[in-house]
Amino acid sequence: VAVRYASGVPEKFVHAVSVASKSTSLPLILCCFEAEVMRSALEQKGVHDVKPLLYAATKDNWKDMGYLAKQYSCPIVAYAPSDIQGLKSLAATLKAIGVQEIVLDPGTFANGKQLMDMISNLTMLRRSAIQKGDKDVGYPIVGVPAVVWMAGEDPTATSFKESVLAASLVMRYADLIIMHTMEPWALLPIVTLRQNIYTDPVKPVAVEAGLRAVGNPDETSPVLITTNFALTYFTVLNDLETAGITCHLIGVDTGGLAVECSVAGGQFNAALVRDALASTKIEEKVKHRKLIVPGMTARLRGDLEDTTKWEILVGPKDSSQIKDFLKKVWVSN
Repeated sequence: VAVRYASGVPEKFVHAVSVASKSTSLPLILCCFEAEVMRSALEQKGVHDVKPLLYAATKDNWKDMGYLAKQYSCPIVAYAPSDIQGLKSLAATLKAIGVQEIVLDPGTFANGKQLMDMISNLTMLRRSAIQKGDKDVGYPIVGVPAVVWMAGEDPTATSFKESVLAASLVMRYADLIIMHTMEPWALLPIVTLRQNIYTDPVKPVAVEAGLRAVGNPDETSPVLITTNFALTYFTVLNDLETAGITCHLIGVDTGGLAVECSVAGGQFNAALVRDALASTKIEEKVKHRKLIVPGMTARLRGDLEDTTKWEILVGPKDSSQIKDFLKKVWVSN
């Protein structure tokens, strides 16, 4: 939660900070360039105890803000818009006076050449830290896509612009972003992007293969099997949990391929299932020998039974239908 000193009235800012610190357990950011106003906010009961991020130290106020950060052991943002060398110098100066936790802000811009320069600056910061080993710029980076709201345009259009700007920042190494909009449609793309930014686009997202207990299964609970393709696995798991089904769920390593693809490509096969049953020691956990396989593996049923020596029950093609399937099939077993 970021509290910004926008009113120009110190008392209002101090009160807002006090209310925010008491009302949430989320990380707190105090946005104010005036050291004395920041000090008053930090002196409120319980505020400095939560170690808020102080935003920000500049070339003009670095001394007072830096010593505030040191005195209260709070992290602080070094802010030098469009000035990489100045930002580096500011960070080094803050470190020299004893500030341990520093965040870099090279400035956030939404339009034209300034936007292009912002992307370049973010890239140069990370290259300098990683490739050249420059520790003075090796700190986390913060971006503030909320700046788009200063234009005072239509809220929907502004939320869209903020989301696009936030995506640009995330793609160019921002570790923290400060946003104003609370619209789910504007925030969801950013969360999705962040979750997938380090995945390989040519390698399927996979989960670790193995046995998982859904609910509190016992020796009479059904045993289901699926692939370790993340989307398939978590869809099945979610449908099982939503339906309140108690069972043993085995994910087999198909290289992250979905059921239909892995059956067609031969990754999902009888030998793989046999080895999965053995490695998970599922035979020791249930007294039956019945295995429920995905509907799209129906053509492998005979081979699966011959190889595993388990009775194979072909389940539905859609995991949302598992509940009805079990009502019909598992009761009779």
